[in-house]
Amino acid sequence: MKIIVAKTAGFCWGVSRAIDLVMKAANEGHSPIYTDGALIHNPQVLKVLEESEIHVSSNIDNVSEGTIAIRAHGITPERRTHLKEKGLKIVDATCPHVGGIQGIVKKHTHEGYSIVIVGERGHPEVIGLLG
Repeated sequence: MKIIVAKTAGFCWGVSRAIDLVMKAANEGHSPIYTDGALIHNPQVLKVLEESEIHVSSNIDNVSEGTIAIRAHGITPERRTHLKEKGLKIVDATCPHVGGIQGIVKKHTHEGYSIVIVGERGHPEVIGLLG
């Protein structure tokens, strides 16, 4: 039997970029690094990141030293402001596609459009879009 793996198998480039950004920060000595929730949805990768002092934090408000990484799914503008006010180094690993969609939503909202978002309530990417 021959098994063929699709060319598109694996992580999307936004997830690969997020992993590369936090690993680069760790290699440059910006540890410990705390991600504002899971950086990506992959427990095996999160375990490898943990071994490089990149920790998933369920309560980033308790972090007082180190670096904060914004997850690939993005965050709300209010959350971004809050993290900046902490005065810690920030690595923004938001997927550029997600950031672009956030910008489109913001632009059209300011122009008076009603935005309808279909997605899983409570999913980090949906929360980021609602911001």
